[in-house]
Amino acid sequence: MANTMMKHLDTAEHGPDAQGGGDALRVLEAAALLLGFSGLLYAVMRPESGWSGAVVSGGVIAAGLVLLSIRRNQLPIDVQRLWLALFALAAGFWVFNALRRGGIAEWPVHPAFSRREYATLLYMHFALLMTMAAAMAWAVYRIPKSSHLLRWGSWRRDRVGRLGQAALVVSAVGVWVWAGATMIRDPLGIYSGIAFFVGIAFLKSAMAALIEEGCYRGVILPLASARFSVAVAIVLQACMYAVFHAFLTPGALSAGSFVAVAFGLGLLFGTVSYVTNGIGWACLTHSAVSMVIEWQNLP
Repeated sequence: MANTMMKHLDTAEHGPDAQGGGDALRVLEAAALLLGFSGLLYAVMRPESGWSGAVVSGGVIAAGLVLLSIRRNQLPIDVQRLWLALFALAAGFWVFNALRRGGIAEWPVHPAFSRREYATLLYMHFALLMTMAAAMAWAVYRIPKSSHLLRWGSWRRDRVGRLGQAALVVSAVGVWVWAGATMIRDPLGIYSGIAFFVGIAFLKSAMAALIEEGCYRGVILPLASARFSVAVAIVLQACMYAVFHAFLTPGALSAGSFVAVAFGLGLLFGTVSYVTNGIGWACLTHSAVSMVIEWQNLP
């Protein structure tokens, strides 16, 4: 069997509580955690809330982090780690939206029609991704024995394992072939400096894939799988991934297909990341999907 993320956790440190409790109670706990995270994200990211909403949501995040610090000896270690990661991610979104409210960043962004507009779009995405990455890096730094987080992946050494690995490589290459075909069918409106734009789009797509996969499949998934069953952990992180994309863009909730695709990709990337014990395949495939989306933003 492939090594799983659960294998790297210190079971003695978790104690019986990490495995105890009925499955139904754990599902209810995961549902409550999802609702709480979704509500906090909504309060943080909705643009109409203004600075009053920013103060309230920021106070909730700060209070949660303080509570985790005070109660760290009373809470199960798996609860501490998962909550710390979620509060840190929410804090990253809060910082980005503080920049947005202050006029330093804008969101949502629209397709660019000139190089200047694309430079602005690139800056906005960079600001969002860096606030996410910085917050999650802080959380990983604060989590002890975090070697099971942010792994690239591994596979079985036997024949079945090699066949599975080959299938994943072929599928990732296939997605990139699809991305390339899409780019050829829909050429850029400009012809000067195309190589530069393609390079920048690729860099941005790779950066988005690495940071998003690192947050949701590299950190949240292994932490959730230490608290809940594998199935619940995969569904939980996929829901949080879909919620992030839904609240990031106004009107996304009314576009059911957009949320459904984000949730479906979250399930796919989460399942493969768990089986392969890392985010390598998810990063490669995610970057190809992001490249197609990014291509529509180029002038």
